[in-house]
Amino acid sequence: MKPLMTALLVLFCTTMLCSCEEDKRHTAPDCCFSFISRQIPHNLVVAYFKTSGTCLTDGIINDWVQEYIRDLEANS
Repeated sequence: MKPLMTALLVLFCTTMLCSCEEDKRHTAPDCCFSFISRQIPHNLVVAYFKTSGTCLTDGIINDWVQEYIRDLEANS
């Protein structure tokens, strides 16, 4: 019984570790993990892109960011 429980525990831990590593591969390049709090000068912003819906934090949260996006979309 003890070897069976040990084998199941190892299998469970391996499965959890693999699924965590898989999540990192899919989200890390597409998601932002740090943000700036100060406003970027409007004339320096020439483009933007939205990150994946699976990211934990939405990067377009401040009003000035939403305004810049509206301006970029209106001028494209």
